[in-house]
Amino acid sequence: MMGRQRTMVLLALVAGCSSLAGDTTGVVAIEVISPQFPTMEDRDTINLVTQTLHARALNLQGDSIDGNIKWTSADSLAVVVDSAIPYIVGVGTSGSPRIQARVGTLGSTILTYSLSARSDTIALTGSDSITVDGNNVLSDSLQVSLQSFQPAGPIANRRLIFTITSPVFATPADRTIEFPGHGLVDTATTGINGAPQTGVTLTRITGKVAPDSVVVTVTAHRPSGREVPGLVRPIVVHFEPLIGAVNQQPLAASR
Repeated sequence: MMGRQRTMVLLALVAGCSSLAGDTTGVVAIEVISPQFPTMEDRDTINLVTQTLHARALNLQGDSIDGNIKWTSADSLAVVVDSAIPYIVGVGTSGSPRIQARVGTLGSTILTYSLSARSDTIALTGSDSITVDGNNVLSDSLQVSLQSFQPAGPIANRRLIFTITSPVFATPADRTIEFPGHGLVDTATTGINGAPQTGVTLTRITGKVAPDSVVVTVTAHRPSGREVPGLVRPIVVHFEPLIGAVNQQPLAASR
């Protein structure tokens, strides 16, 4: 989960500030909590409340009070569907949409989002069947790319999640293979070509017999939280018995 940042806009206290001192019940500020790196994609509808965007009205003493908070779009790169919740739709494939919370004529700090083309699919750019021969412990990289259909091209700075789905290991101690980070799930950030910036591989666990095949699925999510349609078929990594190993009896993975 991304971190949050707090931003607050206070009314400018100029010569008339003394008049505010006697008004301890009115809204004098709007506090906004937003994602640290707010992003949206073209034609993707974001329920911003679920994406850690919240606002509350404050009185002069800094206490939260009732306020009719409305969300507005500061330009045409984003459309506010519901000003009270709000739902926001990205419009376009690049730019910096700006969003603001308002109570009457009082506005919050303007929040600037990063807009990009929509993540439409995870494409297989290598083989869906990889063989690790008996001379190697580590597999070749699992080659996939996050892509957009309109305009056609790669999507950078998104997370791809690689998961070993077969065989199933009841406990960590039962594992015979894993990702180099010592887990059954690995996360990679996409680069400018939509592929993982650092190659994702599988490795045998020393002293254990690897299964004859391992099934890996790849998933991703849009900023809205919706899942990107994944690979038509998973990637299968085949492990041949290590050369020179004694009594290698590979475990069959369910397919």
